[in-house]
Amino acid sequence: MAPEKNRARNLRTGPLRFAVGVVVAVALAAAVSACGSSSSTSSSSSSSASSGSGSSNLSSFEQSLNSAKATEPSHWEGPTEPVTPPKKFKVAGITCSSQLEGCLTPIKGAQDAAKELGWGFEIYDGEGSPTVFTKRIQQAISNHVNAIILSAVNGTVVKPALEEAKKDGILVLSTSNGTAPGEQGYAVDTSPNLTSIGKAVGDWFVVDSKGKAVVAPFLDKEFQSNIDFTEGIIEELKKCSSCKTKPTVPFVATDVGTKLGSATTSYLQQNPDVNYFYSTYDPALAEQVAAVSQAGLSTLKACSQLGDAQNLSFIRAGHVQACDGAWDNEYEGYATIDQIIRLADHKALAVAANQPERYKYGENIPWVLLEKSNLPAGNKTFRASFDYVGEYRKLWGLH
Repeated sequence: MAPEKNRARNLRTGPLRFAVGVVVAVALAAAVSACGSSSSTSSSSSSSASSGSGSSNLSSFEQSLNSAKATEPSHWEGPTEPVTPPKKFKVAGITCSSQLEGCLTPIKGAQDAAKELGWGFEIYDGEGSPTVFTKRIQQAISNHVNAIILSAVNGTVVKPALEEAKKDGILVLSTSNGTAPGEQGYAVDTSPNLTSIGKAVGDWFVVDSKGKAVVAPFLDKEFQSNIDFTEGIIEELKKCSSCKTKPTVPFVATDVGTKLGSATTSYLQQNPDVNYFYSTYDPALAEQVAAVSQAGLSTLKACSQLGDAQNLSFIRAGHVQACDGAWDNEYEGYATIDQIIRLADHKALAVAANQPERYKYGENIPWVLLEKSNLPAGNKTFRASFDYVGEYRKLWGLH
């Protein structure tokens, strides 16, 4: 394997690590039944459940789920138009929080890509705070960077700083943000189809429960990616008339590692009808898995998104988490650098076919719905199975 490919396979893990010891059996059932549901993505934490009026045969959910489990491409489906990278370039990567793997890994991927090009690259920790985001952008401007990448940061909360950067001729992009160009002040965003990933998780709930899922949503609304993911889940659950979705239980990134675990167990103990729940990113669910197991609630099943190594190990062992909408976060970083090159070279952005405006600049970031039956071998964070680093090197004229 080429050295650059080895680097692309390196495991990127944040400091959030939790231990659990209760094992539950996860069984995926297939049957024919009427199902469907509806819910609200409001910030209410009320325990009242709502059921929808939609109806559909369970086989349609099974078909969609099987398709999502086979979504990951086995070959390159990214850009084909070569570009010429600038010789001297400096990039700042700002994480939403370097304590969260999903915030850090795309920036690490971009850093690896920048090193391939001989560019300078600095990583700034946003610490989960809009005030700090703004400070980091201003630091990057003072350091005379050519481009700034913000990972999972809503541009509306740092709009003045983004405008300041653009006035200085700095390219400003986002990643893992699920937003169309210009919506939040970014030139472009690179993300997988987060809504489709959410739909796959919703399908999993319906199929696994045989249309009897009572789902508790735990949502961090600070990030557009989480909102998109949740919308996809709710859209599928609305089709299941015999399923129920609880009103949204809100949390924020700073709750992870502090009070999210205890808040989760308290909520679930007060709502004993819940048999499934989801959290909007893996590091949050990792804390919830530990807390739920310790509280003796490990018969519950949960899902999330990202594909972090620890969460995939939960699925493998049957520790509460049973599915994950996994995508290659490091590929996301390479895709972001590729789009920067195209902007700097005054070339057309790379556009993926058959994707909504919010997701078509993500260069077909590989994703797949993982459960116990289709987990990749090894205890590693999800990575695509093909050599995309080599493909990007070819696009950039590297040997």
